[in-house]
Amino acid sequence: MRATLLFLTAVLITGCATDAPDDLPAAPLAVPTVSRTQLIVNFKAGNQVFRNAHWDRFKASWRTAIEKEASSYGYSVTEQVGPITTTSTPGLLLIIKVDDFLYVSDPESDEDAWVDARVIYLDAQTAKEYGERSYNTNASSWESISAAMTNEQVQALAKRMFDEIRPPHETSPSAPPPAPAAQIATGHEQGKQQQLEQLNRERLNYEEYQKRYREIVGQ
Repeated sequence: MRATLLFLTAVLITGCATDAPDDLPAAPLAVPTVSRTQLIVNFKAGNQVFRNAHWDRFKASWRTAIEKEASSYGYSVTEQVGPITTTSTPGLLLIIKVDDFLYVSDPESDEDAWVDARVIYLDAQTAKEYGERSYNTNASSWESISAAMTNEQVQALAKRMFDEIRPPHETSPSAPPPAPAAQIATGHEQGKQQQLEQLNRERLNYEEYQKRYREIVGQ
């Protein structure tokens, strides 16, 4: 077991040369149902990312997004800080390796937020690897998501992560009804922001989220 965890640590440090391109579809992850109820996240970052002044804020945003998605399925989320370790109870361990990112906190900024990360999905008890996924919002598969504020980006990342571990026969929880038009602010930009907030509350799959997002920002 120790050798397995040491190997995983080495892979996280050196990278993985066999990652598939982001635009190619990947097979669903065969995660046992019992392991989905408890999610453990362990964030890893290289020195460049760790020294980024926005790292703590960005990491907190990602964990909040994961917790928001998890609550819809009745999953609990805890964070494992430090070395990768196994647990005595069933669960799914998500090793989130952030290679680089740009956090944009100013809505008026000319810069686009972006994230380059990968997630390794492990059995929390045995360290068995179920699979690995790359999440690069600069890739063409993310299209206009790369232009979103970082918080919206991270929520989209969390949605995509949960699409990977949700059983194939299970659909996303029902979305709440959209807000009546009269509730949308008269200001154009404020109206867009309200629609984006409403979109983030809906439990859509990644493709539908992209479609709706493009419709809103293109108004």
